Amino acid sequence: MHFVTLYVSEQGQAEKIAKNLESQLAELNSKLEQSARELMDLNAFKSRSQSENAELARQLEEAEGNVSQLSRLKQNLSKQLDEAKAALEEESRIRTKIAAENRNLQVTFTRLFVDVRYNIIFKSKG
Repeated sequence: MHFVTLYVSEQGQAEKIAKNLESQLAELNSKLEQSARELMDLNAFKSRSQSENAELARQLEEAEGNVSQLSRLKQNLSKQLDEAKAALEEESRIRTKIAAENRNLQVTFTRLFVDVRYNIIFKSKG
């Protein structure tokens, strides 16, 4: 009988241990499933991040190309502006010269006109 009591007691402890192990197994399975879901979420996040990174890299490359193109355009426009300024300065210099020559010609014309009138008046009296 003592063996039966000991057997029943050991069987109870074994069942208790088995239930405890089953509970631990269920908990570990639950944690494993949660870890698997988290891993899937992380992989999805990683995939999205890689896609976003690739898109941002493409946009950066495009922006750098635009900056390069704008830099060349700026250089060309700067060169054209310098050429326009030089042409304007030359035109201004020529206008100033023509205006001075025009004044000189007007003075010469006025002198000649006065001389001719004077000569006409002087000859008509003389």
